[in-house]
Amino acid sequence: MPPIRPVPIGHTPFFLVYGQECVLPIERELPSLRFAMKHDLGEKESIHHRLDTLQDLDEHQIAALNHQETHKRRMKEIHDRNMRDYQFKQGQLVLFYDARHELMPQKLGPRWNGPYVIVKLYENNTVKQTELNGKIFKNRTNINKIKAYRS
Repeated sequence: MPPIRPVPIGHTPFFLVYGQECVLPIERELPSLRFAMKHDLGEKESIHHRLDTLQDLDEHQIAALNHQETHKRRMKEIHDRNMRDYQFKQGQLVLFYDARHELMPQKLGPRWNGPYVIVKLYENNTVKQTELNGKIFKNRTNINKIKAYRS
């Protein structure tokens, strides 16, 4: 069975640290091809093989960093593609998502509470809101948890 290769870096963490895949204890009892090849080399061949392995390790680590950066860029592109552009104004009526619905879903229970009035919009995509009677909420709410109220 081939070793597990994580998608973002392309190699196992053990390989990136030590330059080779780990040898399981069972491979010492029942030698595998890799283990047999490693121990049948002479001293000079073994040293040259180890130096080549160390040089390859640097290349693998650089490749893993490139894989990781590519993976992060792809994930950011996917995230940005799925983001909605919110257009809310101060004084607008909105509904707020009831997060308790996720913990205790009820078949016919309401998922959105409101309407509430937006008092202030902040740059970090949060809003300060009040109830219709003027009672101000202590905490701000993230803008992705609200939607426009349509009467």
